Formats: sequence, structure tokens, C-alpha cells
Amino acid sequence: MTALLTAESRGTTGPVKNEKIAQAVAECKRIKIEVLPPDINKSEEDFSIEEGQRIRFGLSAIKNVGGAAISNILENRKNGDFKSFEDFCTRVTLSTINKKTMESLIKAGAMDLFGKRAQLLIDFPDIVDSSTKKKETRGSWTSQPVRR
Repeated sequence: MTALLTAESRGTTGPVKNEKIAQAVAECKRIKIEVLPPDINKSEEDFSIEEGQRIRFGLSAIKNVGGAAISNILENRKNGDFKSFEDFCTRVTLSTINKKTMESLIKAGAMDLFGKRAQLLIDFPDIVDSSTKKKETRGSWTSQPVRR
């Protein structure tokens, strides 16, 4: 079923793709295989098997989340789980994760561990601005010549 879900997520686009994934998820439910929602700290690129008979929703199956964004997320996750939404925004390269991608991750439930979706959607522009300023400050610190 994991392979089927991954194949369906890579197939056609639009409503047909969503319908096929929904049918596969319904089949999983029928045969008592739990499909877990996407999670920024647990999801892989594709659907993956978790302990027991459970399948974790893959990031590539979320609309508007492309390969560059997924690679960015997975690479930064190697340094440990994201502790907060601000931690996520500070650690990832925001040039590969645009507003549309961020909204899609939030709406799909991948950021639910950081709070309610509606509040995250309201807060994320300010958090992104704050994270960008922190990165710029850090960058200007490291780019200054050291005087002795």
C-alpha cells in the first residue's frame, strides 16, 4: 500500500491525483492500515512505513511542495527535529520554501505540532520576516573582517 500511495502521488496532477490518493487511503482504512498525516519531523519524501501497520503521508504528495523544498527540509532535519515554527523558518533556506509551499504544509497538517493551523497561517509572515532578519544579522556578523 505504501508503494501504491507513492505511485499515485507521482502520477497525474490535479483532481484525478487527489481522487486516486483518497481511494488508496480509503482502501488502507478498509484493510485496517492506519495512514498517518504528514509531519514536518517524521515524513519522508514519499509515503513511508512506520512501526506497526502504519503509513506516514509523504511530503511529495502535498500540493505545491516540490523537490527542492523537500530536500531542504530533510537536509536540515538531519541536525535534529524542528522544535518550533520559528526554529523551522530559521533553519531552512526560505528561498526554496515560498509562501505557497509554507501555506500548503500548514494546511496539510505537516506543522500541526507547532500549533493550530489557522494561527500558524496568521503568524507565519511575521515569523518568516523575523527569521530572515536573524539570518541577515548572523550573515553580516560572519562576513565582517576580524580586526586584531
